Amino acid sequence: MRVRFTVEENYAGWRLDRYLQDKVRRLSRSRIQKLIETRLEHEGPGRLKPSTRVAAGQCFVLLKEAEPEPETPLDFGLVHDDGALIVVDKPAGLPVHPTARYLLHTFTALARERFPGRKVDPAHRLDRETSGLLCCGGAPPHTGTLKRAFAAGRVEKSYLAIIEGEPRAERFL
Repeated sequence: MRVRFTVEENYAGWRLDRYLQDKVRRLSRSRIQKLIETRLEHEGPGRLKPSTRVAAGQCFVLLKEAEPEPETPLDFGLVHDDGALIVVDKPAGLPVHPTARYLLHTFTALARERFPGRKVDPAHRLDRETSGLLCCGGAPPHTGTLKRAFAAGRVEKSYLAIIEGEPRAERFL
């Protein structure tokens, strides 16, 4: 996997290792330095060193080994599609958006393949472990309208849980 960086003006003059450490905070400085030596590409003469001072607009690519993604369901049901509103039946185990662990095995990646040429964008959250209906806009203006409706509380969501045993209370908030 190739991760592209373009140095912003506020980082001009920083050491390359410090810049990357600020951008990829989970990695130690020694790990960053090793990646610079072994997995950094740039357009320009010579090799970049950890101590190289970066300039605004400078571009380089960090080559990252892609770890295999965990298995997820790779399909979802289509409940409604009128062009503006798309409602899908998301299975449990399918993440909606990309994360550090999931890139291609997500609803948004699958939606790009299933609806080519359309910008299908979820209007609300639905956790990876949760199955249920996911409302999406069929284009950016529709998505914005849906997201505002969810944020303003004009859309009511309800959940049904199937449990084993007897609950201690009649109702949970």
